[in-house]
Amino acid sequence: MKDSLVAVSVGTTTSTDDLTNVRCIVDRGTAGRRYKVALISTGGTVAKTYDCRTGGLSISVDILSEIVGTLRMDDADVQIQELVHKDSLDIDEVDRNLIVEAVQTALPESDTVIVSHGTDTLTVTAEAVYAAVGEPTVPIIFTGAMVPHVVRGSDSCQNLTEAFFAARLLAPGVYVVAHNRVLPIPGVVKDFEAMTFVSTIRSGDLDGDE
Repeated sequence: MKDSLVAVSVGTTTSTDDLTNVRCIVDRGTAGRRYKVALISTGGTVAKTYDCRTGGLSISVDILSEIVGTLRMDDADVQIQELVHKDSLDIDEVDRNLIVEAVQTALPESDTVIVSHGTDTLTVTAEAVYAAVGEPTVPIIFTGAMVPHVVRGSDSCQNLTEAFFAARLLAPGVYVVAHNRVLPIPGVVKDFEAMTFVSTIRSGDLDGDE
């Protein structure tokens, strides 16, 4: 299959004249076989549902299956692993090590690995995975939601759909995908005022420029 280049919003890129943050974005076809996606769920806002007994929000284990079930991906096999069911502020180093191990285990049998994670500490876990895997052979994508899936106006479907789409185009690496942005790890943080993710690395810094 011939590689087809595309221009997307990556990092702080604002035009096709400045694509220095793009890491070899190509059509990652699988030569007629089914595309294998490992989707690792760790809880977070995306999975929160209303608990009528307590009047609060609790983590549901079925939300990702519900979202994936609404998407048409004719040539993809999505394997969902419910690994951790926590608000990301409650994820500790033991949980983070489990996530790193799950990603490493999934890599050899997957065309991409997507991790659904609470947004408050998503980048901490993404950095841990980045440090552990070295140079992955497929894209590893972290995504989540600022608003629970069950709440009107949630960004959950958008972000997960973008993650699935970006996985078919991105070169191997570790990324955060959300809100029409693809942000390479390292150097990504949550902007709590804007309620989105941003890169702290200027495009020139990636090339070692001052």
